[in-house]
Amino acid sequence: MKTNLLLSIITAGSARYSYTWGADGECRTAGRDLGIQTSQQHCAREAGGAGCESFMFALTLSSCRCCENWHPTRNDTALELLYNTYEVLDCAAVFAEQPTGKADSALSSAVLGAYGRLWSRAKGYLHC
Repeated sequence: MKTNLLLSIITAGSARYSYTWGADGECRTAGRDLGIQTSQQHCAREAGGAGCESFMFALTLSSCRCCENWHPTRNDTALELLYNTYEVLDCAAVFAEQPTGKADSALSSAVLGAYGRLWSRAKGYLHC
């Protein structure tokens, strides 16, 4: 009971969208401008809310744009060197429920406990 209550509190305060992977360079094809954003996390929230699967972000420009074709390009132009490209992570879909299970001869309670802690750390690491 305490675990479920704690999980509900953590989930209620979490972001719906985050990002998972970054690569140097702009999107191959830039999409919708998402305005001025101060971090990758804020850009990911805007991109996810706009229905984008990926985005590019430049911290020095506070620039955030959706990607229509996310594969980053690298031709070392001055502007391109400022951007990184990321995939949007839908935290609600990925972390909908904490994994549970019953210990038996094949899966000990220690393994289940370790898996639950790993799940919680992954959720924190991904800013969900």
